[in-house]
Amino acid sequence: MLARARAGLAPGGVLIVEDIDYAGQFCDPPCPAVERYRELFVATLKARGGDPFIGRRLVRLLESAGFASVDTCLVQPFGRSRDIKQTTSLTMAAIAEAIMTSGIASAEEVDHVTRESKAFADRSDTTISLPRIFQAWGRMT
Repeated sequence: MLARARAGLAPGGVLIVEDIDYAGQFCDPPCPAVERYRELFVATLKARGGDPFIGRRLVRLLESAGFASVDTCLVQPFGRSRDIKQTTSLTMAAIAEAIMTSGIASAEEVDHVTRESKAFADRSDTTISLPRIFQAWGRMT
């Protein structure tokens, strides 16, 4: 895909990409439901051919595709605000069907994890992060 994107750039053009690395997602205090959500997300993405840790490899992928002056940065939203904290239960609800059809978890477990992660997020004394988001860019030579 990066080679195709590179082919579409004019000389000197810059391609910017970003993707996640789920190894860095965290919550405080620890919560079994949030941990299980992370496990289910990773397993489901892998079962469907995705790479939940691809973000950390973006620099190498851009270099392998022939980009020059490749660089990167990392963003990781986290906090106690409802918007960030609700991402876990909202994502769980969005991928529930994929989890179940892949045979990774039952409907009961999906429902339990969704409810418990939402209850955890609703508490005022909790912090949840999104996964690490790697941003990388390279120049067409």
